Amino acid sequence: MKISTNQVATILRMYHRTTLEKAKEVKPAMGGVRQDRVSLSNSAMEINKYARRYREVPAIREQLVEDLKHRTQSGTYHIQGSTIVEKMFSREMVDFLIERGEEQG
Repeated sequence: MKISTNQVATILRMYHRTTLEKAKEVKPAMGGVRQDRVSLSNSAMEINKYARRYREVPAIREQLVEDLKHRTQSGTYHIQGSTIVEKMFSREMVDFLIERGEEQG
């Protein structure tokens, strides 16, 4: 199963938004005036880095497609049933997280 680009982007946005909300701090400054301050956690900065790298990946990776096509045609592409099951459960988890995030957002 393929996790779509939109689904991954949605999950990253949800996580990023949640991280930013938690990172906001409002502290009283001198004289009782409140001053807003936002600081990104290390994990939020890391997520941003991975999100930028993810956006650079093409939607269709031509070399990967050609490799799989060649391996399938030559009979050297073998996959275990447990791998398929893992991918199916991963997809269900992504769908669940997206639906849960849309309900909260």
